[in-house]
Amino acid sequence: WLYGKYRLEHYYWELVILLRRLVLVVVAIMMDAWSCTQGTVALGFLVGLLCAQFKCQPFRRTQNNVTDTIFITLLIGLTFVGLVSSTAESSEGFAGFYLFFLGSGTAYAFFLLTKDVSGTASRRSASKRLRMPDDVLRLFATALHTAFQKLSCEQLS
Repeated sequence: WLYGKYRLEHYYWELVILLRRLVLVVVAIMMDAWSCTQGTVALGFLVGLLCAQFKCQPFRRTQNNVTDTIFITLLIGLTFVGLVSSTAESSEGFAGFYLFFLGSGTAYAFFLLTKDVSGTASRRSASKRLRMPDDVLRLFATALHTAFQKLSCEQLS
């Protein structure tokens, strides 16, 4: 289940996501004293990730590609707003924009996430109906029973 949601040629994309988290945490911790440099490095890294996401489209489902692109874009926007507000002398003008961007982006991402979860739940309930036919199960049980009857106690030990 770890790489099943990705296309076969992008089976490694889970590692890219883990690397993304690691780099952002390292940038946040190691460059804490230099907020302008921290924001610039994080912004450059996120733009590179967005380009890689657009080029690869690693998920099998288009909706997952769109959701990940929106999350990366939201991170880019929040990093940019934080960078501008930390370097500007008066950050009062950016507070309303920041809250609007954060609220609308989060609401849309939550909507997509809810839609994806409900779609997954309906697909799983539909797949439960796709059971093996009784004849196949009977044949398998008969073959298994015959194979066990042929074994002796000496062969098992």
